[in-house]
Amino acid sequence: MNRKKKEEDLISKFKILTDTREQRPYRFPNSKTCTLPYGDYSIEYDGKSYHDQIIIERKGGIGELFSFSGSSRDRFVRELEKMQGVKYKYILIEADFLDIVNKQPYGILPASTVYATLFSFCIKYQITPFFCHNYANGRQVVYKLFQFFVKYEILGIK
Repeated sequence: MNRKKKEEDLISKFKILTDTREQRPYRFPNSKTCTLPYGDYSIEYDGKSYHDQIIIERKGGIGELFSFSGSSRDRFVRELEKMQGVKYKYILIEADFLDIVNKQPYGILPASTVYATLFSFCIKYQITPFFCHNYANGRQVVYKLFQFFVKYEILGIK
C-alpha cells in the first residue's frame, strides 16, 4: 500500500459526533449521535472523543444567526463560555455573508447589529466563522475540518 493510500485510510477512521439536540443534523456515513456538552459537532477517533479540542456550532441560516444577536444571545454566550478551553472552535453559518449584510431588519434587529455581534464573538471567544451557502456546503465544511484535524492534530502528518 502506498504512503498516500495508507494516510487516507488512517484519516478516514474518524467518527463524527452529532449532538442529540441538533434540529436538522448533517448525515455522515460514520457518525454517532450523543449529547455533547456544547456545540453541535465534534469527532471521535480510535474510541477517544475530541470534543474538548474541536467543536463546530452550526447555525442553519439567517434566522438562527439573527436570534443569537437578540433573544437567544444570553444562552449562546453561555455556550461560547463553556467552549473557552477548546483550541479549535468554529461557527458554521448556512448563509452567504452578503445575505446577512443586505438583509432588512429581522424583527427589531438591523443586519449591522447581527454581523457586529458575530465579529465581536469571533474576537472575544476566539471562534472562527465559516459562511456556507447551504446545507450541502455546510456538510462538506464539517467533514473537511474534521478530516484535517485528524491529519494534523491526531496523526501528526505534515
